[in-house]
Amino acid sequence: MKNLTLMQELKPQLEEEGFAVFYKEANKDTAVDQLIVPIAKEDGTALNLEINTIDDPQGIYPVTEFVQCFIAIPIQINNEKTVEIYTLLNKINIELPMGGFYLHEAGIVFYKYTIVVHDNDREKILARLMDSIDISNHLFQNFESLIVEFISA
Repeated sequence: MKNLTLMQELKPQLEEEGFAVFYKEANKDTAVDQLIVPIAKEDGTALNLEINTIDDPQGIYPVTEFVQCFIAIPIQINNEKTVEIYTLLNKINIELPMGGFYLHEAGIVFYKYTIVVHDNDREKILARLMDSIDISNHLFQNFESLIVEFISA
């Protein structure tokens, strides 16, 4: 129930910050509750930033839980460009203050940032989520076209 409470608490706080936020309850396809925050470009295209919690069922980490922010860029990488894309993403990641771009084995590029959550840290979580949304927005506005152009070349 804690995951649901956290997502329910964050939704109105993000809405107060001016974001359109959609709540998606855990179901057979999604194991955890999610918040979806659309990030729009000036050209009218948009990507969805997915925010969800990640539990530590083995109790390995001395924290309550993690909040993961995830955004996938809707492009498919072919095997011939894999090494070049890894190199490009590594160069971009070196400059990022938080999170990073990754290349999934299925050939999908995504940006991911994970926040460590301690008990009663809701204000700090919101502040870090806002930072993550701002950075995701900046990356989407500035790097998505670069990555797509690089892949298409």
